[in-house]
Amino acid sequence: MSFGSKRLDDSFDRWVTQTPEEYYGTEDEDEEDATFDCCVCGAEECEGYGNNPDPVKKKGRCCDVCNTTKVIPARITSLSTTKKVDRRRV
Repeated sequence: MSFGSKRLDDSFDRWVTQTPEEYYGTEDEDEEDATFDCCVCGAEECEGYGNNPDPVKKKGRCCDVCNTTKVIPARITSLSTTKKVDRRRV
């Protein structure tokens, strides 16, 4: 089969002839790269891709423990302290 592009032809040929593990890689390879340092508590080599730490910190990734115990409660608190809308006028 030809797609009219060498790059597409090569990609299709690899996709057809290789196993899914060879073409896409294995999950083990992805997990090796998926580590980070928590910007909230400072824990090193946390597994996974982390969570958005805003509003506790503006940059970085936070671990699941900090996300559950610090970030989510801070978000809920910030929601309850925002300006209330008079629903009668909406």
